[in-house]
Amino acid sequence: MWSPEAGTVSRSFDSWKKVEGDIRAFLALTMRWASRSYDELWAEASRDLDAIFDPNIHSGDEHLAFFEEKVNGLWPSDYFWMLRATVIREAVSAFVRGHVKVPTGGQFEVTTDGRFRSPLLLRAVR
Repeated sequence: MWSPEAGTVSRSFDSWKKVEGDIRAFLALTMRWASRSYDELWAEASRDLDAIFDPNIHSGDEHLAFFEEKVNGLWPSDYFWMLRATVIREAVSAFVRGHVKVPTGGQFEVTTDGRFRSPLLLRAVR
């Protein structure tokens, strides 16, 4: 009987749980590091503007251009969107690797409703 609480699970489940933990740690650490780096670059851009600011010439928002240059145009919202997309892709890949078995030489496709379709028998869980 399947019981994660009692420790009665499959090797696939154990492997997937470890990978899931790695993925969660990757997301948390990368978000923390990237947030810190973006904050530092924002502060640096503000300091760059402060160093040259002339109220007769500047409007006060030029630090946005400095920041954009420092991050090569990759704003935090775009970076974090790409990071989350990567994490979702990895989570799906980990699930498929651990739980979907395709017979040797078999082919399958995932339909738009998320179901597997195969001319051969496809076991969705080991």
